[in-house]
Amino acid sequence: MRTSFLFVAVAALTCAAAFAYWVSQRWRATDGARQAPVAAQLEVRDALAPDYSPSIALQGADARPGYVTWRLGPGEVITGVASARLCAAVEGVPSYADGEHVVAVQERDGSLRLGNWLDARQPRGMRFLFYAIWVDTPAGREWRTGWARIDLVELTVSGVAVLPERRNVATVRVQTRDGHPLVSALIAIDDANFESGSFQQYAFSDERGEVRVSGLEPDRWFRFSLPAGVGPATSPVETTAPGGRPPVTLVVPISGAWTTTSYRAVLPLPGSSLMFESVEANRGGVPVAWPATPFIGPGQGPFTPVHLMHLADVDLPERVTLRFGSFDPMVIDPRDADHVLVFRVSPAAPEAALSERSPAEWASGKVGPVSSER
Repeated sequence: MRTSFLFVAVAALTCAAAFAYWVSQRWRATDGARQAPVAAQLEVRDALAPDYSPSIALQGADARPGYVTWRLGPGEVITGVASARLCAAVEGVPSYADGEHVVAVQERDGSLRLGNWLDARQPRGMRFLFYAIWVDTPAGREWRTGWARIDLVELTVSGVAVLPERRNVATVRVQTRDGHPLVSALIAIDDANFESGSFQQYAFSDERGEVRVSGLEPDRWFRFSLPAGVGPATSPVETTAPGGRPPVTLVVPISGAWTTTSYRAVLPLPGSSLMFESVEANRGGVPVAWPATPFIGPGQGPFTPVHLMHLADVDLPERVTLRFGSFDPMVIDPRDADHVLVFRVSPAAPEAALSERSPAEWASGKVGPVSSER
């Protein structure tokens, strides 16, 4: 059972923790003066003072031992889990530093299958789940975050349901200098009272260049950033604002109207993540297309969107080459929107991928072939 847990986590390749490490190193390299003391993360364990989402033990026919599930409001459907970290309890409050990422073990319905984690770790007492989920609501897709107490006895015996309440909805917008929306921008959100990256979670802008976020405490300040920039503009962009102040606007230092071409990717498991390293799309030796974001995050549904961006008045070449971490390069016709990118996991993937590593280290191990289908 323990080997099964290791393989599932490796197969999922959730490099959220590794990406967070890369982001923190990037901020240190580009703007180290903004860093708060690391001790703030380690010593002030209760500074978050979170409003916990309700959680209940599953009963009767609903019981799912070893699972964390979600109960949403009327008309709401979970798309998937963007991030999930089980944190230890220290003096009755969550310690984010003493936690483990578990987003890799999510299933198609968004539930977290933690039975193998329980068997491998043999934990006791209480854990705190720090989560972010994608929810389809009658008003559109929403990124929802929060904390929940998880009683490990209840989790083991019957399973636990978290009730992620919709609260304090705000909008984050990403746009060019002249106001054009930017699609699929990687947006990092974390508590501004701590070092950048300490409590970081990730969302992505939609076709309007926006993401609706729910669950941020309105009386706390948060850091909203584009840690990898957008497309060809790779410099980080950052602003801070209270959690309840809509809207927050992040302006990328590029101009003009940009077109984003979307493709569908089938990842090995719902909790899988990918690093989109580069696009080889040149005209006259000059690049004309870029990945909108270098990080393809988990929990975005059975078909995960992969986006290329280019200026609206520039034609793409007939063939472009996509590179995703250690996967084989892939040549596609960028005008073929029906192209499906299929990623498969090799059983020979190294167990060392479980450790929290940088994207460069993560990409150094061969984890499986990439193919395309139509």
